[in-house]
Amino acid sequence: IPSPSMIHAARKQREMLRKFGSEFIPVDDTQTYKENKSRLVREDDYDNSSDDEIIEMKGIKSNKSIQSNKYVPNESEESEDGENNEANVDEEVNRWEEEMIKKGSQQIPGQPEQMYLYQAAAPQPAPYDSYGFEAKSNLTFEIIKKRLSEHLVSAKEVHRSHKAEMDSIVFDTKENTEMSKQLTDNSKVSDEYRFYQEMKDYVKNLVACLREKVPDINNMEKAASVMWKTRSENLIGRRIQDVRDESSKFMSGKAALEKGNHLQDAELTQRVREREARRTRRRADRQIKKKDAEHHDGCSSDDEVTSMEEAKISAEISRLQKESSELFDDVVDEFCEIKCILKHFETWRTDHSDSYNDAYIALCIPKLLVPFIRFETLLWNPLNGDSAPLEQAEWFKTLSWYGMHCIDDVGDHANMDDTKVLANLYEKVILQKLVQLIKEVWDPLSTFQTVNLVSFMNNLSGYPFMASDNRHCQQLVQAICTRFQNSLNNDVYIPLLPSSVKTEAAPFLERQTWSSIKLFKNVLLLHEFLSFEAITELAFDSLLNRYIILALQTCPLSKSCLLKCKEIVSSIPRDWF
Repeated sequence: IPSPSMIHAARKQREMLRKFGSEFIPVDDTQTYKENKSRLVREDDYDNSSDDEIIEMKGIKSNKSIQSNKYVPNESEESEDGENNEANVDEEVNRWEEEMIKKGSQQIPGQPEQMYLYQAAAPQPAPYDSYGFEAKSNLTFEIIKKRLSEHLVSAKEVHRSHKAEMDSIVFDTKENTEMSKQLTDNSKVSDEYRFYQEMKDYVKNLVACLREKVPDINNMEKAASVMWKTRSENLIGRRIQDVRDESSKFMSGKAALEKGNHLQDAELTQRVREREARRTRRRADRQIKKKDAEHHDGCSSDDEVTSMEEAKISAEISRLQKESSELFDDVVDEFCEIKCILKHFETWRTDHSDSYNDAYIALCIPKLLVPFIRFETLLWNPLNGDSAPLEQAEWFKTLSWYGMHCIDDVGDHANMDDTKVLANLYEKVILQKLVQLIKEVWDPLSTFQTVNLVSFMNNLSGYPFMASDNRHCQQLVQAICTRFQNSLNNDVYIPLLPSSVKTEAAPFLERQTWSSIKLFKNVLLLHEFLSFEAITELAFDSLLNRYIILALQTCPLSKSCLLKCKEIVSSIPRDWF
């Protein structure tokens, strides 16, 4: 039967195990208590012997006398003594624990701590105050303030992130609410879906139609371009050959001998006859119109063609007109008429303006209508003067009215790009066609063609692409300069002849001088579209100073010479002075 001291020791050990777990290491403090001369010495509590050894039952020794005799108490004595001893032991243990706690809280420097060895083996976390900071003896107000500031900054960051998240949730909620309201009207969504599907099918069929017809349009346009180019090259080449034939008669004697066999050539004779016949017909026509007194030899363009050539050109024009009239016979008006095509996009713009603007339809329409405008201007040639003005064409009127709604529309629904549809088509089709005509067809020596060119370019002056920094306008100017330079090299020919043939060659020199003056006047007609530097280089440096002044210096001082000087001065623009 265990004694009360053993029961207390076992209970104390269980209590320490529950409090500190397996890290608790019991320490034998018997010697410590003996050195302190405690009145209570419990050797059984600190006995290191195993449980298999014999347990001696010992009583409590008094501080005054130690009883050496041993006795075995009976049951009544054991019971009574056990209760008393247990009460005394509990009281001593409690007082011992209180003393140990006081010693641990005082932490006397220099004195080794002898409470529990488990405290050195496993350090305990420091206690914290109510704000979560470590309670240390060296804590100051600045440290507390700094930590509070850090805590405040961290709290603000958390609050900011929460606020941003809340704003995002609110925005999504509003957007979803609006979307749900729109989705509630199923009939409207169904109508929009049906419209977009119909528009998609229409554009798809329109593109398929153009894919089939555009190659034919290209072939007809190429044939018309070849026709105009061939005619112009024939006329200019014939005029150049006539100048060469006439100049060959007034060369030096040696050259004349070398060229003598060509004078009897049948082709040369035929050319001379045709040239003189054309001059006779023009002279007779001027006499009928009573303009012969105002005319000078060399100012004619000499652009008459034979009846055979005229018939050939007329036949080619008739063929192209017939093919163009039959090109869209197998296509309904909805896919070949510009008015019908624009009607679909006008409906889109009226009923669904937001999607119309978002899809940039006003910028897509010119690209879609380019093949139709090329088809409408297949035989258009403003240099001949026989083509109807484009302003009178039906497609021009239709495109002019397409952007008129922008005058009344205001706010977000106003789309000013619709007003630029006509200008974009002019830039993509008309101006490119004009550049090609200038490069291949325009004759700078023809006053008639030059006046028509200037008149048409004046009509284009209000369009944005006629600005000097525009790429298409620069192409137009470059084409004019190149064509004039070619004419200067081929048509202007004033040779330095010996004095022996000057009298015989006087009519030829007179004609060539007036041709040069005519070319000089034609170039100055374009002074509104060419820069002053370009005019100076072409008209003054290359033509006037190099050829015309030389011819005036070699001709005798006469009324004809004064008329030439007057014609030169009168052709210079007045706003330059």
